[in-house]
Amino acid sequence: MMATRAKQTMRALVIWPAVLAMGIPMAHSKTASVLVTATMRKQAVRNCETHAWARRYRDRLIEYVAPWMAMSDEQLWRLLPSQDMPRDAAVNRGDGCPKCGEDHYNAPYNPSRWRTDLLARPWQVQCANCKEWFPKNDFGAYYRSALDGQHKFRLGKGDKALLAVGPGAPASWADDGTGPAVDGKRWFFAANYAFRLWEMALDVMEKMAVVYTLTGDPAYAHKAAVLLDRMADLYPEMDFAPHFKRGMECSTGGSGRGRIQGKIWETWTVQKASLTYDHIYDALLHDAELIAFASGMSQAYGTGDKSSAEAVVKHVEDHLLKEFIIGIRDARIRGNPGMHHYAMACVAIALDDPVASADALDWLFAPKAGAMPFILNERLAREGFSDEAALGYARIPARTFSKTAELLGRYPAYEGGNLYRDYAKFRACFTMGASVRMLDSYSPNWGDGDKCMNFGRTGITIPVEMALEGFRLYGTPEIAREVWFANGKTFDNLFDVRPGRARGSEDVHFHLYAADPESVLADLQAAVGAAPATLSSYNSGGHGMAVLQAPWRENGRALAFYYGRMAGHGHHDRLNILLVAENVVMAPDMGYPLYCNGTWRKRFGWGEHVISHNTCMVNETNPSAKSWSGKTRLFDAAGPLRVVDVDGGEVYDGVSTYRRCLAMVDVDPQHSYVLDLFWIRGGTNHRLIQNGGGPQVTHSGLALTPQETGTYAGPGVAYGAEYDGKQTSHYAGTGFSYLEQVKRAQPEGGFWVDWRMVEPRRKMPEEWEAHLRVHNLSPVDEVALCDGIPPRFKGNPERLRYMLRSRFGDGLESQFISVLEPYGNEPFIRSVRPLVDRVQDGVFVAAVEVTLVSGVRDVLLVREESGTIEAGGVSMTGRIGLCRFAEGEVDTQAIICGERVAAGDAVLELPRDAVRGTLTGWDASDPLHVLLHLDSPLPDTALVGRTIVIQNQERCDASYCIEKVVDQRTVSIGDVSLVDRYVDRRDYSKGVVHATRKGDPFFIPLSAVWKAQQ
Repeated sequence: MMATRAKQTMRALVIWPAVLAMGIPMAHSKTASVLVTATMRKQAVRNCETHAWARRYRDRLIEYVAPWMAMSDEQLWRLLPSQDMPRDAAVNRGDGCPKCGEDHYNAPYNPSRWRTDLLARPWQVQCANCKEWFPKNDFGAYYRSALDGQHKFRLGKGDKALLAVGPGAPASWADDGTGPAVDGKRWFFAANYAFRLWEMALDVMEKMAVVYTLTGDPAYAHKAAVLLDRMADLYPEMDFAPHFKRGMECSTGGSGRGRIQGKIWETWTVQKASLTYDHIYDALLHDAELIAFASGMSQAYGTGDKSSAEAVVKHVEDHLLKEFIIGIRDARIRGNPGMHHYAMACVAIALDDPVASADALDWLFAPKAGAMPFILNERLAREGFSDEAALGYARIPARTFSKTAELLGRYPAYEGGNLYRDYAKFRACFTMGASVRMLDSYSPNWGDGDKCMNFGRTGITIPVEMALEGFRLYGTPEIAREVWFANGKTFDNLFDVRPGRARGSEDVHFHLYAADPESVLADLQAAVGAAPATLSSYNSGGHGMAVLQAPWRENGRALAFYYGRMAGHGHHDRLNILLVAENVVMAPDMGYPLYCNGTWRKRFGWGEHVISHNTCMVNETNPSAKSWSGKTRLFDAAGPLRVVDVDGGEVYDGVSTYRRCLAMVDVDPQHSYVLDLFWIRGGTNHRLIQNGGGPQVTHSGLALTPQETGTYAGPGVAYGAEYDGKQTSHYAGTGFSYLEQVKRAQPEGGFWVDWRMVEPRRKMPEEWEAHLRVHNLSPVDEVALCDGIPPRFKGNPERLRYMLRSRFGDGLESQFISVLEPYGNEPFIRSVRPLVDRVQDGVFVAAVEVTLVSGVRDVLLVREESGTIEAGGVSMTGRIGLCRFAEGEVDTQAIICGERVAAGDAVLELPRDAVRGTLTGWDASDPLHVLLHLDSPLPDTALVGRTIVIQNQERCDASYCIEKVVDQRTVSIGDVSLVDRYVDRRDYSKGVVHATRKGDPFFIPLSAVWKAQQ
């Protein structure tokens, strides 16, 4: 998959970086703008005249850059701070405001609680809560006094007299660039302003360049060139490491590496500046005014030869674009997977050099370099998400690789790898949203994802233009539907382009430059069709998430179950659950931390710790994040019953079973409940954690005793105290000090706890009310109710009530049995009781009776492994069965992975519980129809839509939905890639390892449902 031309350019691969490092200039070869050509610019001008959406985008950009366009060239030139001026993306991390203290966090976060007015209030930031401006000295004057002969700031060289503060201000509120320190706390006021100034200048520069491509007006290209040229003066010295050592951070990922910004966000610097250069190149060559200005400033400040357009071009390429390539190669520019790859594609194509550009693009594919094949084949799950846990981060490779693929496709000078053709998982990137979407409205915020209880409308999506490109390539209804979701569940205003944010790049919106940009709309509308009449449950085993959802679109209910990665912006949350019902998120996740860095203690002691999640904690510590994924043990549905059972894997030392089985049972079109079984073997204490989703609870069956002081860690342990170890990324303690307002009980029987939900963001109807009631049916040694505090973002609930159910003892075996009842104004369950709760022949067995307010009685029977169980007048042979009684008569029976369920004369039978056998091989020659070959003949029973579970040996789950029965021993799983990883990630020629092997056991669970005639 390495580019075929790599051997032809091997000398460049070896020699070019060394030549560059020695400062020996290379010949300039670029002749014209590449990505947006002169012909495309003319078309864009016509499109802006013809199409209102193109005109709106152009006008928004013109308005955005207008204040900067009004500045003189010299004003723009003098704006950019040099290397010695510290830079920090935040004013501080956790210390509030010097004036209003912790009240600072009451201000809305968008995207910070510190405000700037870059041009009107230079070198100051404002607390959004108390409205105070900082620092209190005239830092602008101090900054100017520290400028050297090249107009570069020199830290510590300013006039000390200019550190004096104004009347009434504490002397400690002055800033010399390193930030004032008070009582061990430090605020980086000037450094934050410097960061934002760079961020905005880069953004404005790119937008000016885009305006030039949409208007043909060289004035915009001229101003962008002034900024680009000055940036090239400063960039070779730019290095974030010294500022990191001063305690500053700017998205280095804890590494301290970067250039203007930390290494992750610096990819945006590369993208913006590179695209700017290519956009304005044609105008730059003919800009006599630019040459006059640049050469004049060079003579005054000694910034090199600027005597001609060719000299300016050479200056920008040598001191900016080639510096970018060096930075990407030496990892001072290195983002999440895909970010630096797209950056490299941008700079290589903007450079447009027959040797250097090809070398840089070959770097993308090389195994010891950009390693895109490794990422696409090994780090991408079969649904298109990467191996990061948080969905927002996990979609980054898909978004950035799609842009990279498009750029490569539009650069005919390069004949290397083709992402669309060569990587089966890449196609899944265009439908990834469907694999994690609940009720067609919401995607869970696992890990560092989104905000707590933020419901949304569409769930996670890909950008509209990415979805459109996918549809142009593949034309499937599934991708057409993703276009619809990405555009807000409509095709109205589909081609609108919204100006990008400062954090990110404007990119190239190619439809702005197309001859017939709206031609795809009719095909889209024909392909998308109507939404399915009902909702279906699904299991996205590659990412590690299952969703059980009731079929009705009105009064939707859905349960999400996470068993995937815990690293990469992940939390310690294996077998975590989240529920959506009554139009609100229940049992929510904390989501994104207030500060996502390596020094924010609460991130490690609470937000990403198991203690804040709806799962089970064993031995008072986190599960190991080294475990790649849980494995599906059962996934199926039968009438009102649907079930998922997942083995969590080896996440705790000395624990042989860490497994959860969830069954959703529909009562009627408005209501469903969930039977929750958590099975653990091993360890000395098991704590089942439940956060219902509200700050207040009622309860029954608990005699609670308040703990007057302290936290769950003890009466003498203060909130957030590091009482059992430093709260860093290696913290192995309990996290108990983040739970306060503690009450405890030692229950002797069953009980329930009822949360009244809050909806902190949306205005709900006055009559709206929502609850989650959790019925506990298994014995526990202690129950505690405590308050946990979500990250303090605008819209997050101020606090949430937690329930912890604990069992203690040596060599514990626990079966936690719960029934989750989400409801509106009134409960629909009258009572629940356990009928069986035991270990039988080494297997967990449970039976539960649920009596509804209507008088209907359900009996559910569950076994950890197939076998026979009898309880409540019902017998079952299999894994899970349901018998529903109405007015004393059997009304409904359902069985999943079983042979028989019976109540008196009412008997539901299957000839066998599952199709079982071994995998004899597979055929992926047609990536749209991957075939599995089985040794067992398939029954006549309808199997399409069912799940084949392969008990594999590889790291990933191997359960797949059957799309077609090809013949008696062959099924198709559609366009799902079986590739799991490379044999040797540094030598692609050795091939790949698949998720399955010949000889792996498989089973296809069979199910049936019977309902009495009405």
